[in-house]
Order: sequence, then C-alpha cells, then structure tokens
Amino acid sequence: MAHSRKSASSLQEDGNEQLVKRCPVCQTELRSGHVEVLVAQSERQFIHATCPTCAHALLFFQITASGGTGLMGMVTDLSAADIRQLVGKGPISEDDVLGFHTFLRRTRLETAITRAIRG
Repeated sequence: MAHSRKSASSLQEDGNEQLVKRCPVCQTELRSGHVEVLVAQSERQFIHATCPTCAHALLFFQITASGGTGLMGMVTDLSAADIRQLVGKGPISEDDVLGFHTFLRRTRLETAITRAIRG
C-alpha cells in the first residue's frame, strides 16, 4: 500500500469536491492541516483527521467506483502514526489471541481486569 501525506486541499481527485469537510462531532471545518491521507490507491483512501476544536481523531475510508464515491468514517483514539503502523499488517490470528491470553495469565492482569469489571 502506498503511503501519502496529502493535505485536505489535495483530497480532490478528477475534479471531485473534497469529501472530508467538517468534523462529524462538532461540525468544525477541517482545513488542510487537520486532514492527512494515510493510504492512497487508485480507488480507495484511508484518511485521518484531527479536529482543531474538539480534538477528536477521525478515521475515514473513501472508495470510488463507477457508480460514485462512498465515505465511511468513525471516531477513533488512534493517531495518524498509530494507523501507519497498522497499515499492511494481517488480521489478528487465533494464535495471537491465545498468546495474549497467556501473557495476561502470566502477569496476573487477567485477575485484575476481571475484578475491575465485576467491581
């Protein structure tokens, strides 16, 4: 996957209007310094934005097809740097889950987490 550090003003492709314009949480306008294209491929983009007003981090997935352009977004606690580290990594396997469970048991975090959840 190609990484890109395009600004919001360059999110216009083929004369299309920029899709990520406002923070969905507080409606603040997102300018070029707030929006970063993390992955740009011919038909899809991962876009990260940080609202300058409410400070929410936002992750958008944009896909363009012959029928038009779609955009899905969500609020996240991940920074752009966090997402860059995850891009291109495979899915979490069963072995990963079992390894993490073993780690929790060995460090006794499992008991602490269970107690915290139960109150």
